[in-house]
Amino acid sequence: MSSQPSSPVNLRDCYVGIDGAKKGWAVASWNPATKFLEFGFVPEQALVLELCVFAAIDIPIGLLDSGKRECDVVAQKRLGLCGKSSSLFPIPPRPLVEIVSKKESCELAEALSISKPSPFAFALFPKIRTIDKMLRESPNLNVKVVETHPELAFAIHGAGRKLFGKKTIRGCFSRLDIIREVWPEFKLTDIEFIEKIEPQLVFDDAVDALMSLVVSIRAHRGDAQGFPEVPQLDSKGLRVQIVV
Repeated sequence: MSSQPSSPVNLRDCYVGIDGAKKGWAVASWNPATKFLEFGFVPEQALVLELCVFAAIDIPIGLLDSGKRECDVVAQKRLGLCGKSSSLFPIPPRPLVEIVSKKESCELAEALSISKPSPFAFALFPKIRTIDKMLRESPNLNVKVVETHPELAFAIHGAGRKLFGKKTIRGCFSRLDIIREVWPEFKLTDIEFIEKIEPQLVFDDAVDALMSLVVSIRAHRGDAQGFPEVPQLDSKGLRVQIVV
């Protein structure tokens, strides 16, 4: 039994979608038995996934010791077809991600002749390390937690339609329309969705968490698409694949 604090969002027996948020996680959970859909903010260290059915998270899983992850390259090319390639950046090798000091990570990048991590990428490293540690310490989670990328999922399931800025109301509502098409269980109107979101949650984070939830359901049922189709494995045995 985990010694971590329990999540303020019920994840037991639920499908779960997770998106990184400031100082924590935006989480969407759905219980297939009760049909209860919940959204919430989970503090940084309170994410416990042992009792969920399946989870998809918008955080890189699987870190190579060197070189680029094939999933990032393939997904970025696919996103480029709809003008969204900038929404995904390649994750640097594990040695770089594991360094806490930005100065030292930049020095290592220079020594390895690779790009220095951007401020956004470096800010994401602590969350990557958190999930990496969680999966390595609980190997059973590795079979029911997958990496996803909501913007890639929207691009693919939206069948090439134009995606407006995700931080705009129009962009968020158009993404909710795509979710309704892919997952008929989602019956909330736009207004009902807004009313269900906690004040702590940023609107677009909640939308991304919801799409991640849909991916978790599809992945568990065997309906999801993987990039690449056959996942790599990193040196720690973690899958290196983006699932949508």
